[in-house]
Amino acid sequence: MWWIQWTLGLSAVALVLLPWVVGGGLLDLTQVGEPSTVPSLLPHASLHPDLFWTLLALCALVAGFLARGPGRRALQFSVVAGLGVLAGWLAAGYQSWAVLAPFSGLADWTRVHMGSLLVGVVVMLVLYWLIARANLQWVALGVALVGFSPGLWFAAWFDDPLIESRAGYIGPVVLGLLLGLLGFTRVRSLLIWCLALVLQWLTPAVLLPVQQRLTNPEGEPGDARLGDLLTGHALHLQWLSFSVATLAMAMLVSVGLLVVRRIRGR
Repeated sequence: MWWIQWTLGLSAVALVLLPWVVGGGLLDLTQVGEPSTVPSLLPHASLHPDLFWTLLALCALVAGFLARGPGRRALQFSVVAGLGVLAGWLAAGYQSWAVLAPFSGLADWTRVHMGSLLVGVVVMLVLYWLIARANLQWVALGVALVGFSPGLWFAAWFDDPLIESRAGYIGPVVLGLLLGLLGFTRVRSLLIWCLALVLQWLTPAVLLPVQQRLTNPEGEPGDARLGDLLTGHALHLQWLSFSVATLAMAMLVSVGLLVVRRIRGR
């Protein structure tokens, strides 16, 4: 029934928004010159850029796997569930706009927020469709792009660096499983392995410092230049350890499948 599929997509949006909503869901406008605090279903793209993009990325990951399946019915399922995802973000976006619109002094600030949301939802839906309907190679690349999101999502729930570091391995392990299923005996598969590992490593390493600089373009005295920030994040041990975990899982699964096939072939 279509309404179940639509509700599933809507539920994926509700799930990823939970940490923000349960945490209060309040935008502190005093940071931008308005002595007020307003309730919003979405974090602001400028005030909370890390959480804003994390929620979109995780929604693509969760909804994509929930809607994934073979056959014509699965295609219908993916389309209707995708409409549910779109409806959820449109509703949250409208509510967020409605509480910011009365503040005429924040018109430019609100436009940035809504523009970021529009771009983010479009990219999220593309990644959702990639994970839900594409073949395994494209799914692996999609997961490589959004695999950083579970760790940041759990960090928003618990505000604990230890939980963030442990939960951060969820995405890399899933990616390793997908790469392991692809195998490494063909050149094309090896190219997918290399590209996925690079994307997984560089996406958070580039995204986080760029967000930091966009949020505060003037910077503070003594702040590092953007190029230095990018280099520092790219060489951060955490991102490198995620790639190692992915590679280890991929090798384990691939070798295990090769052994099973050899045994069955005897």
